[in-house]
Amino acid sequence: VKICRERAPRAVLFAGGSAFSLFPEEFHEKLNVDYGIVGEGENAFVRMVDEIDRHGKVVGDYADARGIVFPGKVKDLDAGVAPAMDLLDVSRYFSEGGSVNVQTKRGCVYKCIYCTYPVLEGHDVRTRDPALVADEIQEARERHGVDFFFFVDNVFNYPVWHTEAICEEILRRELKIRWTAYITPAGSTRELFELMRRSGCQSMDLGTDCFSNPQLKRMGKSFDVDQVFRVA
Repeated sequence: VKICRERAPRAVLFAGGSAFSLFPEEFHEKLNVDYGIVGEGENAFVRMVDEIDRHGKVVGDYADARGIVFPGKVKDLDAGVAPAMDLLDVSRYFSEGGSVNVQTKRGCVYKCIYCTYPVLEGHDVRTRDPALVADEIQEARERHGVDFFFFVDNVFNYPVWHTEAICEEILRRELKIRWTAYITPAGSTRELFELMRRSGCQSMDLGTDCFSNPQLKRMGKSFDVDQVFRVA
């Protein structure tokens, strides 16, 4: 923020993202930015930038006196703003980072006591059209040479029908990619993992946390130790 203020004193500074959304007052006070967006801000951000372009400031009444906006959840993820990959040096990002991130849904039905995902995204799962997910992957594959993807959903394998539809769309288009994701042992089957493997799954981050049934219950987990070992 200090560098931005020094080099571009007329710039309007926004803050957002997961950390800001969890502690908006603290970050806003510390950073002294012009505006902050709590939660899913892609649509609100576009509106605010448009108002600044037109009027030199945000004229809508959705920001509070401090400039903090609480836009709420995006109900239809397919009607939102598509990723503008042309604004990013995707080839460099991929070569230095190893993967390109793709989000296929928001919201989590699970109730792990320590997790911030339900706070950030809510408990209601909102899915993207699997065909549009595949479009995003295909564009990165064909235009930028990306062949490894990270599905950054809080839990990729719930709901199962959505996971299956994405894998089947990848296979139908013969995209020839590799990917990884966060996976829960709850509801996992050998058949699902086989479909995932065929579509390019090379590794998974299996959220188990511990191997103690009493502790799993205390943590609000949706599986037991036996299921963890069966899935593994």
